[in-house]
Amino acid sequence: MKTETTTRKDRTRKMRGLPPIFYLLFFIFYLIAGCDNSGPSASSDVPGTSDENKKNNAPGKAITAFSFESPAAVGTIGEAEIAVAVPPFTPLEGLIPTITVSPGAQVEPPSGEARDFSVPVTYTVTAKDGSTAEYTVTVRGVWVDVAGAASYLADPTGGEEGTVDDPIPLPVGLFLDDADGNGWGDLLEAIQESAKYVKLDLSACTMSVNAKGVREFDPGAADTGEAYISSLTLPDAAESIKAGTTPAAGPGALFRYFTALKEIRGENIVTVGEFAFNAATFSVKNTTLTTVEFPGAQTIGRYAFAYCTALSTLSIESLITLEYTVFRGCTALQAVNLPNAEQIGNEAFRNCTALQTLFVPKAVHLGTCLFEGTGGQKALTLTLGSPAPSLGGGAGTGMFGTPAAIVSETVYGKSVTIKIPTGAEGYDDTWKNKFKIGLSGSTPAYEEYVTEHTGPLEE
Repeated sequence: MKTETTTRKDRTRKMRGLPPIFYLLFFIFYLIAGCDNSGPSASSDVPGTSDENKKNNAPGKAITAFSFESPAAVGTIGEAEIAVAVPPFTPLEGLIPTITVSPGAQVEPPSGEARDFSVPVTYTVTAKDGSTAEYTVTVRGVWVDVAGAASYLADPTGGEEGTVDDPIPLPVGLFLDDADGNGWGDLLEAIQESAKYVKLDLSACTMSVNAKGVREFDPGAADTGEAYISSLTLPDAAESIKAGTTPAAGPGALFRYFTALKEIRGENIVTVGEFAFNAATFSVKNTTLTTVEFPGAQTIGRYAFAYCTALSTLSIESLITLEYTVFRGCTALQAVNLPNAEQIGNEAFRNCTALQTLFVPKAVHLGTCLFEGTGGQKALTLTLGSPAPSLGGGAGTGMFGTPAAIVSETVYGKSVTIKIPTGAEGYDDTWKNKFKIGLSGSTPAYEEYVTEHTGPLEE
């Protein structure tokens, strides 16, 4: 009786006697089977390889290279965009690109045709099968090395004086984390050495991700060059601003050395860390910052702009969460437009004595003592939605403080108007009585408005 082992041995002996053509046919069959992508292991089932995810990088309709010969510059190609850095003051009208595309594809406008790159230019690549992909090319005039920026600061040609009121525009396109003499620290040293005030534009700069996989802007702890920056545009690559610390726990505000900073912008900033622009203390104030533009910001941490006493212009329309005391003591702030904000933290606008309008139609919660210390000199118009947001604070505490505990900061005689949608729910007597605690000498007036609106209501 044959065992299973001897049976396998017999089959092996028989196969050894097969002609060579058998092995050749078997090998060809194996190759054909391996190319069949119809099964569950096909690339279309692997994350990041579907047609939707491949987008412009799909074979057959991609721009594989983009450059200029004069001035010599090579583009960085992304998913659907191409960025090209050329020397500052380069005339961008009439630049002639050299474009390489996938084999057999066509690009329009064609390679070698002069275009006006003072504005973004869209290129369409058409594959052999007729499918298309679009790329948007953006050309910026920036210094791509610290040496070039330093040389320009030593002898600027734009006519600016380099004073705090007439700063020198300085657009740069560095890798900020470069450790070989061409990074952020090196740029700050060059600015310090020049002793000239600059309008620093970092929008074309690149960055590394931190341990959490986020591109977080950190100006660093060294007091070198920051005091000469009067305007700062953060990298387009930056997604967040690092948090500072309380004075008790460390050095304090993250931007504490930017003593001349008047305006800051960040196109793609989503999160602003706590204590970023001032520390949690009455004695330390930021008296220079007037303008903040973070149109994509969704969360701002506690005390981020507290005691920025000159702050008057805000662009944070995407904001969802405003943590507590963010704008406390911002005595120049008059109007705040937060069309998407849901959570407004405790004391967020405490001591904002100039505040006149707050537009928060999607607010879900208003923190306690929100308007404490705002005084009675300025009338306040507050726009809310439906249903009524919940109100923070325990018994005896409302939006204007706690009269029994903080007599000196109770708001007296303030005219307050609350605008709510027609038919809004939740604004009963309990809500109204809770809201006005700490508001003495007046009672809020309630006005209705239609629900169809997209921005602050007309007064």
